Amino acid sequence: MDRHDIGFQIDRIETYHEKFKVRLSSYVEALKIDFRSRDIISFYTSIINDIGYSIVLNCDKDEIFQSFFYALQFGLNHFKLASNPNKEREIQVGKTTIKTVGKETRDYIDFGTWIPVFYTAVILRDKKAIDFLTDLENRFMKQGNVSFDDVRIAEVEVYKVLFEDSKYLEKAIEIYELKEKEFSKTNPSRNWIDNQGTPVIMLCKSVLQKDAFGFNDLLEKALNKHKEYFSKKDRAADFWGWVSFPLLMICSYAYDNGISITVESDYIPRWLCEGDFKDCELNIK
Repeated sequence: MDRHDIGFQIDRIETYHEKFKVRLSSYVEALKIDFRSRDIISFYTSIINDIGYSIVLNCDKDEIFQSFFYALQFGLNHFKLASNPNKEREIQVGKTTIKTVGKETRDYIDFGTWIPVFYTAVILRDKKAIDFLTDLENRFMKQGNVSFDDVRIAEVEVYKVLFEDSKYLEKAIEIYELKEKEFSKTNPSRNWIDNQGTPVIMLCKSVLQKDAFGFNDLLEKALNKHKEYFSKKDRAADFWGWVSFPLLMICSYAYDNGISITVESDYIPRWLCEGDFKDCELNIK
C-alpha cells in the first residue's frame, strides 16, 4: 500500500530533516553539559516527527535506527526522572552517564505520553525499556495534566501485559472490548479510537490466537483506516501519519511471535517490523 500524498511537500520535509540533524547533535551535546529534564519529552516528539520524515525520504537505516535510539532514550529518561522526583538518578545521554535530580511534575506523564514511548521500545526490541515502562503504575500516570477515558486506559492495560502470560493478555483484551463497546459514539476521542486504537487491539487478539491469516486481513484493513484517517485535509501535515507507529509496534510484536506478515506498506517498513538491525551502526558518543 502506497502512502497518502495529500499534504506531502518533499522540499519542506527535506529542509526540516537536514536542519533537525544538526539540531539533534547540538541538543545531545548541550544535555551533557546542562541537563534540563523538562525539555526531554518535547524533544522526543520532535525526533519521532523526524523519524517519519527520514523513512519518507528513504534515509539510511543507520540514521533511522539512531533516531529511534535517541527517541527511546529521551522518553525513558523523562519517565525515570518524573517517577522519582527529588532523587538523584543516573541516566544515559548517548553513551554518557549523567547524574541528575528530577523535578516533580504533572506535565507529560499521562497515558498519551507513555503509549508512543512504549511503541518505540517494542519496535527496538528493548526488553529493559519495556519492563521499566510496564512497571510504571497507572496511579502515577493518572496524576498527569491530561485525563484519559476508560477505553484508552484499557488500551494501555493491554500493552502492559503483551509480554506476560497469555491469560492476562486475553483478559485485558476482553476488558478493552467491553469498555470500547460502552464508549460514547459522540465522544471526541471516538474517531481516534476507531481508527488507531481498536485496530491495534484486534491485531493483538489475532497474535494471541496465533491466527496469521486473520492478522494479515486485519492489518490490511487497519492500514486502509490509517491512510483514510490521515488523508483528511486537517490531518494532512500530521507527522504521525507518514509512518504508523501503532501498527509498526504490533507488527514487530507479531513477527517476534511467529506471525508471517504478508502485507506490504510504506507505513510499516518491513525491516523495522522484522527488527533487522544487525547491520545498523550507532554513531553516538
